[in-house]
Amino acid sequence: MLYYEKSGDSYKNDASHDYFFVTKEGRSNPQLEWDNSILAIKDRRKVGQLKKEFQCAFPARYELIIKKNPKLKESRDCPEFNEWKNEIGAKEIYLVYASSYVSNPASMFGHSFLRFSRGGKKRSDSLLDYSVGFMALTNPDDNAIMYSVKGIVGGYIGHFDIKPFYMQVGLYQNAEDRDLWEYKLPLSTQEVDLVIKHMWEVSRNTGFPYYFFDENCSYYVIKLIEAVNKNWNITNKRSYIFAHPIETLKWVKKRKGLLERQHFESINKVLRRRISQMSKDEKKDFKKAKSNLEVLKKIKSIAVLDALIDYWKFENYDKKTILTKKEHALMDTTFSMRAQSRNRLKDEKTILKERGQDPQFFHDPNKLTLGLSQTSGESVELEGTYALGYHGLIDNPRGHDDFSYIDYFSFSFKLKKSFKIKRVKLIEINSHAPFYWELPKLSWRFNSYYDNEKIVLRKKNSVLEGGLGLTLFISERSFQYSFVNIQNRIHSRGVRLLPEFRTGLKLVFNNFIINPEYSLIELNSKERHSAKSDFAYYWNENNGVIGYLKNTVGDSQQFEFGMKYRIYL
Repeated sequence: MLYYEKSGDSYKNDASHDYFFVTKEGRSNPQLEWDNSILAIKDRRKVGQLKKEFQCAFPARYELIIKKNPKLKESRDCPEFNEWKNEIGAKEIYLVYASSYVSNPASMFGHSFLRFSRGGKKRSDSLLDYSVGFMALTNPDDNAIMYSVKGIVGGYIGHFDIKPFYMQVGLYQNAEDRDLWEYKLPLSTQEVDLVIKHMWEVSRNTGFPYYFFDENCSYYVIKLIEAVNKNWNITNKRSYIFAHPIETLKWVKKRKGLLERQHFESINKVLRRRISQMSKDEKKDFKKAKSNLEVLKKIKSIAVLDALIDYWKFENYDKKTILTKKEHALMDTTFSMRAQSRNRLKDEKTILKERGQDPQFFHDPNKLTLGLSQTSGESVELEGTYALGYHGLIDNPRGHDDFSYIDYFSFSFKLKKSFKIKRVKLIEINSHAPFYWELPKLSWRFNSYYDNEKIVLRKKNSVLEGGLGLTLFISERSFQYSFVNIQNRIHSRGVRLLPEFRTGLKLVFNNFIINPEYSLIELNSKERHSAKSDFAYYWNENNGVIGYLKNTVGDSQQFEFGMKYRIYL
């Protein structure tokens, strides 16, 4: 419960405040802290930041000590703690996972927190529950570089943040276009009670260093459970360098199991589905009625009004209720007009039917790809790629929402007569935000890598590439995309800026993917065309086969094909 970590023959503790301990020396000496805790109980000493008697400041620790020393038990009135505990009223605990945020691929790792359920079975009941997350206290004056550096090296302190669950729904499901997935944790009534008591201890007395890639939001909500039940022991047995929220969800599933699951789609996802099922005239009315009060007052279609309600819910949350006078009038009129009609859409159940990929089935982050390839005029060679993460266009689609893609820290090699590094990738990001004329949103991409293949410039070069484009979904999981990019290629003789046009399809059929793509680059007033098609099939979460065909036409023509096996580690 005090988050000690063994360091050689001694102990260390990353708690940010000494209030968390009865004595300062107890930070590095568990036995001394235990002995002084017993003395504090006997002496009725005031401890902790709130300066309360031990059982009121540290109720979970007190319960643990009393189990081993029952003679120390005395009745004490702790009004502040009891009022707080009764207000939370937890009977069950759910692990909540917020999926990625459309247009922000960095959020693909997700976010996780806990919901303290009072036992209600309806969605309206859960909105009144409390939730707890581990959040970094950042400095608003830090620029993007300082923010990134501090986040990586633990320069921010994180604290457990308790708030009503409806506020989390408003932020993630409504304002940030993220689905919420809830999983009931297999905890007994006594364990739930002990978690709440321990929550009081940490939330009132300390914080911990926050690391974006490791000891982050998901790591500490799991540590909170581990603190009251040593048999969980999940974070100490992880096998990955990074502790992404989606990975901790799978750790819990693997080690302890997850009970009942609930899924709640984002407002924007439902809104996009409503628009896709409208007639052409309804789509025109929706687009105009968003900004024209006179057009809005003439709307008769229930489908348009329902879509406008979802639209204004999102706008209101996204803008933190700070709407203009005109926007308020449009929103209020929309709700008033819809309230006057009791009719419901015939296909409302179809629109609201649960969709989405359960993140607990997402593949493991690290991946190794090995296989054979052949380039025209050359013999067969062995090639492979190892990546620390995370998810690209032809990775296993199960458990992924299809909007955001991010791959990082990988290197590709080939082996024929000698070993050769083909490419070292720092990061590749693809954001495929669905584009609707009624809800226009651009897609974007960024890529940074070292190119040793000498195909484009005939020399080794480092590449920074970025672009904007459009993504049109042609089904729930398949889409067409087009980008206009600029490649900045840095080599020994200088820098080259190359314009590029890229277009392609991603077609998903259960666990089978086809990804044909065409690109055009202008180089030295000449055009270089490249057409390729990747395809992949996965027979379970962590194993699959990948094939590709590629034809490049420029100063010369080059055809390449290959077949590889991919395993996620």
